[in-house]
Amino acid sequence: SCTNWSIKSGMQKPKATTTEMKDDAKISTSPRPLKPQPRSIMLRPVLSIQRENPKYNISQSEKTKAEKSTHKWNINVQTLEDSSTIFPIERTHVILKNISASVVADRVTVCLEENSIFATFYDDEAMAVAETEDHTRFEIRLLKHQTEDKKDNLLLEVQRKSGSTITFHWAARSILKSAQGIAVKETVPRPLAVSLIPLPLPEGKYREQIAVSKEIENIESLLQKDRLDANVLGMESLRFLTSVHSTTPKTAEIVSRLIFHNQEGKSTIGDKVKSILQNGYLNDNYECEIKRNSDRIMYNHALAVVANSLETIFKTGDVQITESDTWLTEELLPLLLREIKCAQRPHDAFQAVKCLNALVGASANFRAYAAKIGALPVVLHIVKNGTCAHQRLRRELEKSCTTLLMTA
Repeated sequence: SCTNWSIKSGMQKPKATTTEMKDDAKISTSPRPLKPQPRSIMLRPVLSIQRENPKYNISQSEKTKAEKSTHKWNINVQTLEDSSTIFPIERTHVILKNISASVVADRVTVCLEENSIFATFYDDEAMAVAETEDHTRFEIRLLKHQTEDKKDNLLLEVQRKSGSTITFHWAARSILKSAQGIAVKETVPRPLAVSLIPLPLPEGKYREQIAVSKEIENIESLLQKDRLDANVLGMESLRFLTSVHSTTPKTAEIVSRLIFHNQEGKSTIGDKVKSILQNGYLNDNYECEIKRNSDRIMYNHALAVVANSLETIFKTGDVQITESDTWLTEELLPLLLREIKCAQRPHDAFQAVKCLNALVGASANFRAYAAKIGALPVVLHIVKNGTCAHQRLRRELEKSCTTLLMTA
């Protein structure tokens, strides 16, 4: 071998010269250039917005975040981070030239409000954490950016954290175009759904009832599992089955009646929905953030199920099935008012106002009881202050004021 040959011949490896040793020393001691700080893309934490709960102890940093603005984005230009320190930059970004940071912030805020996207703004970090109605979450960051001509410009980046990719790209496109001053005609689409009734339907007179019964059995099976994702999927499926926008009117009516149908001695799907709503304020005590986030989504779905069911039933003109249910007046109406007062969760407040409008718009008895517990002052206070940064919520509140003023 070559090794044996070199040993036998007495050949040795040549020693490095003095000049080469000095060059190596210079290379090892010279400072290395700073590299951009890498940013994780695959592992993104699930964000959570907590309710106001005195029982839940939060850290000092979380308390500071809670004090940030939820309506106005006030950016401090001096604290803007340089885009060269972040790697990689998301593809959903835009470079803004000759535009001030305050103008960009105002445009983004207006875009979020018009699309009913809830956002919490962190002024010192020049960042906003936003959430759409279908629980798609993303971050909006404003950074300093230096172009090839050595001029300081701005870079606006939108980064998805969780949720639907389709909804995210719609929202990101609207935000980035609005930041450039481009008018956006399309709004962020509402959550899309496909009818969950399998086709073809069974033959016979009661084929739709049979298909609905099978779907309800599947939903009950999902809700009884110990997996959080299965529970969320079951409640989301029930939400779609009660909406005329995602299934047939007949199917929505059948499922909506099951929500308020009380069968003695047997637990129904409606009991599960009522239980989620009644225990919604107790679920923030969980130490597991994933569990809190899952229960928060379940709570929003449960509100939407009740809102869809009430609207579907009242469209048929059948009010007696709900007037005989004391849970609506004794439990639901006070819960709706508490939810409307909670400004930190406008998506839940929106579903709560939809429930309230369905009730007070269908029966004089519900209007009288809502007036008795002080619904009108609560709604008027929010509308007059103009602090609602959720367009769809504001429209529902204005509708509530018109209906409740008929009773006053």
